[in-house]
Amino acid sequence: MIREFEKRLILILLMAMGFLVPLLCANLLLSSFENADLSQLQTMAAAYSIGSDGDEEELRNALKSYFSLAYQGSLEGELLSDSNAETDNKGYQLKIEKCDSISVNDGFMVLEGNVSLSFSTDDDKGKKLLGADRIVMDMDNRILTAIGNAVFKDASEDSSRQELLGEIVSYNWDTSDINLQGGDISSLRKNNEGNTVEFHATGSTVRYIGDEDVIVFENGTISTSKSDPYWGISSARTALLGGGDLFIFNAVLFLGRVPILWFPAFFYPGTRLIFNPAIGLASDRGMFLNTTTEIYGTFPISRGELKSSSSFAALLMSGDTGEMVADGIIYNPKSKDKDYGSVEQWASSSGSYFAILGDVYQKGGVFLGYKTVNNLAAKKIGIDSFGGVAMDFADSTKGIRYFEITSGKVNLDDIKLEFSIPFYSDRTAYKTYGNRLTSFSLDSILGSEQIFPSTASNISSFQWQLDVSASMPVKWAGHYLTEARIKQLKVLLDFEWDSVNEKFQIKSATLPSFSTSVKGTLVDISASHDVAASQRDRYSDNVAKKMLEELQSLKDGDSESATLPEVGLSLFLPQTVSGSSSYSDDFSIAYDWNQSFLNELKLFDGALNRKNLNYSTSGSLVISTNLGNRLFRLNNAIDPSFEHSDKENVTVETGKVVDKLEMAIPLLGLTYSLNWKIMSFVSEEQFKYFEWNSTNVSLHNLKLSLPIDAFTLSLSQTLPPTQQSLTPAVSFSNWGIKASISQKFDEKNGLKLAPTVLSSSLSFSRSLISVSAAVNYDFSRIENGWDSFGFSQDFSWFFWKDGLCLSDQLKAEENFRIQSLDLRLSYRKNLIALGVQGEEKTNGSWMLKVKDLETVVNVSKLRFSFWRGRISSEISLDLDLVYDFLNKYASSLKAKLDFKFAIAEFLDLTFSVSSQNNGFYRYFDNEDKFRFSWMMEDLWRSFDFFNGGRKNTSFNLSSMSAELVHYMKDWNLHCKYNASVVLSDGSWVWEQTASFYVQWVAIPDIKLQREKEWETDN
Repeated sequence: MIREFEKRLILILLMAMGFLVPLLCANLLLSSFENADLSQLQTMAAAYSIGSDGDEEELRNALKSYFSLAYQGSLEGELLSDSNAETDNKGYQLKIEKCDSISVNDGFMVLEGNVSLSFSTDDDKGKKLLGADRIVMDMDNRILTAIGNAVFKDASEDSSRQELLGEIVSYNWDTSDINLQGGDISSLRKNNEGNTVEFHATGSTVRYIGDEDVIVFENGTISTSKSDPYWGISSARTALLGGGDLFIFNAVLFLGRVPILWFPAFFYPGTRLIFNPAIGLASDRGMFLNTTTEIYGTFPISRGELKSSSSFAALLMSGDTGEMVADGIIYNPKSKDKDYGSVEQWASSSGSYFAILGDVYQKGGVFLGYKTVNNLAAKKIGIDSFGGVAMDFADSTKGIRYFEITSGKVNLDDIKLEFSIPFYSDRTAYKTYGNRLTSFSLDSILGSEQIFPSTASNISSFQWQLDVSASMPVKWAGHYLTEARIKQLKVLLDFEWDSVNEKFQIKSATLPSFSTSVKGTLVDISASHDVAASQRDRYSDNVAKKMLEELQSLKDGDSESATLPEVGLSLFLPQTVSGSSSYSDDFSIAYDWNQSFLNELKLFDGALNRKNLNYSTSGSLVISTNLGNRLFRLNNAIDPSFEHSDKENVTVETGKVVDKLEMAIPLLGLTYSLNWKIMSFVSEEQFKYFEWNSTNVSLHNLKLSLPIDAFTLSLSQTLPPTQQSLTPAVSFSNWGIKASISQKFDEKNGLKLAPTVLSSSLSFSRSLISVSAAVNYDFSRIENGWDSFGFSQDFSWFFWKDGLCLSDQLKAEENFRIQSLDLRLSYRKNLIALGVQGEEKTNGSWMLKVKDLETVVNVSKLRFSFWRGRISSEISLDLDLVYDFLNKYASSLKAKLDFKFAIAEFLDLTFSVSSQNNGFYRYFDNEDKFRFSWMMEDLWRSFDFFNGGRKNTSFNLSSMSAELVHYMKDWNLHCKYNASVVLSDGSWVWEQTASFYVQWVAIPDIKLQREKEWETDN
């Protein structure tokens, strides 16, 4: 009863406050709606003249609708939405983050005291926040008005209005329009160097048009510092477009309080225009204007340059990284809802485009050209072309200049084709007009020199080239024709610049070069047989069978004597398995025919004359058979060939027929090989037919090989008329161990076979270790005893996988005397290598000498920090020293040092130098002793640029650079020095460049720069 009485008392107090006070506490009011029972809801409904019919839910919703709110739970952090709107296509959702008090009257809601709202739509990438001392919500017109210390924040990364400040902020959440009085916009952007810049813009009034993503400032400034900026642009009116376009009227650029530049109107195209204007000043071209207009597709370099080199565009761009397409005279992100036509859809999907190029240069005249890429048939067919015509008005002697480069490819299943056909009017036309700029840059209008790309270069020679390869469809022919191919068809014209006549002319030609092949099988007979019986796992050995029978008989007669041979026989007899298998009998006659042709021409006395005419025909007729399961195999190839060569008026014709025979009985491990020349001829000489001699027989060999478990027994013999020899061998391979031993017997004086070389090897290999050794014994030197032995050994040990490795290579001969020893410690590349060489002294004794030492030091970014990490230094060193102890003229040193010293947010100092020394012989005194101090004095002389010391040193500096950067609030001071050895007019010179400039942090494109270049003799 007491609890019920408290509820009724609270209800009566709330009703009294609703009639007597225009302001009410929203938290208590809405909590009462949620916690009231049916009788309490009926009482409240009657008080507001809503009607008391219905259940609890109906009355609760009616009360919420009366206040134009749909609210659940406590006030702070909960959701509100407009329930009176007839349509809500965007799905707006509002949240009251916090407020001290709330009042509702005639469709208006007033929130006061540390008010913070958040709202978003289904299309938004992030929510928006609005905070102020007081916020008035016009529920009917969907307008929020923030009064007093108003702050509007947009969490979307691509938003151009991330933070807006003003005394009064009005926001229409239907159109996303924003109006500010005394507005200040802040946002974070990244320039082209990837540095984050805080961007500020202020105005007496600021208006944001949401549907068009445009911000208009009246009587405002733009800077990267909210208070006391080092720079600023003040203007009567400034308009920022979401894509990055900037319109400024009646503007003045200030450095501090000092006005630097005034311009009545200025347009910065942050959004790409269809003609992509690039204007500026270049030292070798003067003032210039480059335009690129796409007919279809999108020119790929333009957007890349816009994003990578134009910092102001990076600051202002909306961040949309999608595909850009032409929409009127500007480019907008591609829309899924818009039909761009079949041509544009094909160009977009295939990466094709066609662009008209129009350029004007103060020192280069007018250039009109085109560039196109066209990909067809899912990019299997492509044609690229780039060219144009120029008229150089500044130099009438050059007349009309042009270049044109067309290349293409066809990559289909049965044919591949590539061609390239360039044209050039002179050596420099391509470099002059082929290197272009394709996007606007802000620093160009401030007089900064523009740097053109260096993709196109001067042309001294070029080629017209056609390459074709094709395969003919042969499925219809079955096995009679399995392949018919044009391996290569090549046409080539070489052009070279004629400095006398000042034109390009043909130097040489290949018309044409081709090779073809045809393969097939004339006869193909095979029969398959199935066998169901117990068979040996690897082979069938008749000798082992007989030994097994003898063993069995011994077991039957004498059990004691039968136990000994079992151990030996277990190595020879694989495990017997049962099951079914199959084998086939095959017989085939196959052919292979190849044809090639080459016709090379060369310019001589103003005409193309034959340099080389060569054509050849070769083929092969292969008869092969395979009987049973490893019973018999035969392979016989008859290879005829003919070649005609006419080189520099010398004609040679050759022909021959070679037979290559191989017969094998795999069951016994027996193989017989014979290669012999049936006939041959050279030019007009008579035909030479086969004779049984070493000239016509190149291979005559008989080999027996029997695998027995992990062992392999082999016996190889070369037969007459070749040099006779006999080589028995045994090898073993298992568990990572490989071992072999062989003895070679060679024919002596045509009478008998005598032992010559006994060879043995042993190796072991696992994932981290590998070791091998080989020992040879030469019987021909047996009278010298131990001098007949030769020894070699290799060893590698990885401390971890693909990591630090210790290795050595050793070779020893003649009484096991070490001839060479190579020790290495490496990690991806050699860290240290020591070479040792054996040498015989005058008294006949043997000694070892250190031959050479190679040391590689690679220290990468070794860092030291001080003062809580705010002061740091970083060192990188690459050092490669080769010191030859036996030849002082072969020693060398290569070194590269990189050093960086940094004070956080204040200073960066970097230094880099590369040097090479091949003159170590200069550091030896009269007693042939190395003087380290002399080398250090020589190193110091290499840095003497003023007194000529650098010309008297063996340390040859290939490059050196130093840079100091002093970081300030909005500007950075850069001091740079670069020097390198370059080839100039046929001689090597030391080219140096020093530059000093102040760089704008927000827009690194803008530099106030002074630069000096000079050269010194070698």
